[in-house]
Amino acid sequence: MRLKLLFIVGLGVGYVLGARAGRPRYEQIKAKATDAWEDPRVQKIVTETQDFFKDAAPVVQEKVVQGAKAAVAGAQDVAAQAAELASDVADTVATTSRKASRKAKETSKKVAKAAQDASAAVSKTARNVKDRVVDRGEDVVNGVITAAGTARDGALDVDDSDDNQA
Repeated sequence: MRLKLLFIVGLGVGYVLGARAGRPRYEQIKAKATDAWEDPRVQKIVTETQDFFKDAAPVVQEKVVQGAKAAVAGAQDVAAQAAELASDVADTVATTSRKASRKAKETSKKVAKAAQDASAAVSKTARNVKDRVVDRGEDVVNGVITAAGTARDGALDVDDSDDNQA
């Protein structure tokens, strides 16, 4: 009923504001609207509506307060859950960081050991190559000395035969 009355009043106001029938028609509509507003039945509904809102205001206020408290409690719960989640994430990151650091140290030790092993292998290979070169050089020197001795002996044998013929 109240909504119907408000709709009719709104309709009347809209018509008054939108009427293009001129001043006399406006005055006529305004007078009828005033009469309708001042009608005891309308005033009775207005009074009942005001009383209803006066009676309902504390209930509405209580519901709003309860809703606000519930919203605050919900927000606090969500904040607590977010803080707990953030703490869990921080713990996970810290654990992962420690594991990564430990793995990096282990890998660094393995790389250092591999580098030492490679260095030792290169040194050993270099010594072996040096020893082979020295041995080969000695063989070459010995071969040259032997060849020189043979050549000398051959040369001396030639000279001896020349001396015997003379």
